[in-house]
Amino acid sequence: ALYFLQENLNFIYIAYAFLTSLFFRFLFSSFAAIYLLKNRNLGYFLFNKKDIYWIKERGFEFFKNRLINNIQPYFGSFTVSILIGPIALGLYDAIIRLARLGKVFIGVMVSSAIPVSARLFSRDDDQTFANIGGNGSLVLSIICTFPIIFIIFFSDMILGIWLGDEFSQYGIWLSIMMIVPLISSINGFLQTLLIADKQAFKRYNYLIFLQTIFQ
Repeated sequence: ALYFLQENLNFIYIAYAFLTSLFFRFLFSSFAAIYLLKNRNLGYFLFNKKDIYWIKERGFEFFKNRLINNIQPYFGSFTVSILIGPIALGLYDAIIRLARLGKVFIGVMVSSAIPVSARLFSRDDDQTFANIGGNGSLVLSIICTFPIIFIIFFSDMILGIWLGDEFSQYGIWLSIMMIVPLISSINGFLQTLLIADKQAFKRYNYLIFLQTIFQ
């Protein structure tokens, strides 16, 4: 895809290159799973009814999580465009861009906690869970909190440099938008660890839904 982009080819080639890479990744994962499981006596059925019910419940929660996360970036823009107009939409998208960048950066950093969380919950290792949760939250806060606080306090100057002096007056809105990444930098790692717990994951989805509405 990067090669096609560099050669200024039609975007359809980039789309096909991306789909081809996904297809080969699927093939590689399938062959790897077959190779690892071929010498194990798993029987004709890999899962019993209890396992299937557990997978269905967890899969539905992950489906809701992905659905909310896919709607969230566009819900605010859609609402602003209807209630206020296209001019306000351009300003809103410019202001919220830094907040979205912060959330994406934090999301990438905490994504590694999901497999760790699943392993710890399967072992009922509460002590290790507490240690990893505390240390991970501390490291994430040290890395992310100070840049976010800098943006909050100097938001008018940042907008003036980025968009022009006439936009400095909207710095207070950028400060408000950065509150969500600030909260995520403090408790995002621990929240991700709790995804392995079914009830905690349900509450997590509910909080993301509220965040989408009030954002």
